[in-house]
Amino acid sequence: MGQQYALEFKESIVKRMLSPQNEYIPTLSRETGIPVDTLYTWRVKYRSRFMGAALLKDRETSSLSSEEKLSILLETMSLNEHELGEYCRQKGLYPEQIEAWKKTVLEGLLSP
Repeated sequence: MGQQYALEFKESIVKRMLSPQNEYIPTLSRETGIPVDTLYTWRVKYRSRFMGAALLKDRETSSLSSEEKLSILLETMSLNEHELGEYCRQKGLYPEQIEAWKKTVLEGLLSP
């Protein structure tokens, strides 16, 4: 069986992986000695468990127009995870918000 970590420790590491810190996971892995796969698993579990509905409320971004959201999608479509994290920190956004907007656009394009 793998290494066991205290819940408080896991939560502190997960918070570093999420906005606003959005630390680069491979760097965090090197710093903590926790395998990259473990960190990704923790982040996915945390997001699905605690952030589902909260992510979609779009905080202050609900005032953004469709054109502004599309502009953000175009600006971020070629960014890697680290660059997207930086972009989101600068703009006060969450990567999950951008992903939700992308999904909405794609669904709109695919519907008859």
